[in-house]
Amino acid sequence: MSVTGTTGFRADTAAGSIGARWAAPAEESTAPIIVAIHGGGSDSSYYDLPGASLLQRAAMVGVGVWAPDRPGYGESATVQATTIEEAAAVVGEAITAAAHALFGGRPVVLLGHSIGAVVASAIAADTAITLPVVGLSISGLGPRVDEKGLAMAAALPPQGTVEPPPAPVLRGMLFGRDGTFTQEAFESFAAAAKPLSVSDPRQVNRWPELGPVLAASISAPVQILAGAEDGVWPLDEAGLAEMASWFSTAPFRDVRLIPGAGHAADHHRVGDAIRLRQLAFAIECGEALR
Repeated sequence: MSVTGTTGFRADTAAGSIGARWAAPAEESTAPIIVAIHGGGSDSSYYDLPGASLLQRAAMVGVGVWAPDRPGYGESATVQATTIEEAAAVVGEAITAAAHALFGGRPVVLLGHSIGAVVASAIAADTAITLPVVGLSISGLGPRVDEKGLAMAAALPPQGTVEPPPAPVLRGMLFGRDGTFTQEAFESFAAAAKPLSVSDPRQVNRWPELGPVLAASISAPVQILAGAEDGVWPLDEAGLAEMASWFSTAPFRDVRLIPGAGHAADHHRVGDAIRLRQLAFAIECGEALR
């Protein structure tokens, strides 16, 4: 189902072995490595589906991408990490291991979607981490949880996983209005959906509380991309500006409300524009070091 597939490289951590997808950079590239952290109910294939592969698009411009499976998902299914803090510790350790084995000391731009964006932010804010994090790109979040988000988290069982919802429900939750995506893109996304760890909705709902605290410790450039038709984290330009204001110590910010995009924005018709923005941001973060 994926475009590039997985590599044999696994990052060993104290909590267990983390699997990942890896698209190596061009030899002559000086751009940072992008570390792409997926959201809930998916694994690293979120960034590597046909017609919507960040790894494949990055390879076209010589940028390397390492996309780990978060604990509880994909090739990291046996690794346990329930809270944002636990996940950030495990994934941060895995990135450090990958950096030594694969990245050749290159700087890193952390990229995350939904709960993956919260995990990426927590890693970027960790002043004890030795990784050279030179940028943070997040998507699929807003400054406030709406009643629907609270109700969904409350309705889940106390632990374990739940199967992906039926296709019409998944479509209504994660995609925008008809015409903003193709049927082929939705079917590809739905086929790759994974059982949802029930801790994910509860943990991602901590973002309005955690976000300002984490942002205060992030000194790297920040990119915030939000779908204008996101039904999970509804927000407008004012809400986006509010969230961007949290990152007051960032040297520069790239903040955009993306028209025609729902929560799974990467898999809409504007998905390639999103990927190009993310790649451009990573390259700019590298140039800012010179």
